Amino acid sequence: MKLFVWEGAVRDYWPGIMFALAESVEDARRLILEKAVGIDMVEKDLKKNPKVYDEEVGFYVLGAG
Repeated sequence: MKLFVWEGAVRDYWPGIMFALAESVEDARRLILEKAVGIDMVEKDLKKNPKVYDEEVGFYVLGAG
């Protein structure tokens, strides 16, 4: 399993993040699309290449406010 991460995605006022734990980038895209029904920005952003992590990793995203 690998972690696929799309940073700066689904931007409205602030950028978001999409991620999936999957065997392949195709599976990751499918998993996200299944959860994001009706969100047009998702499909466009999923066409970009994600960062791929295949070993232990930790990170965080600060919220806006």
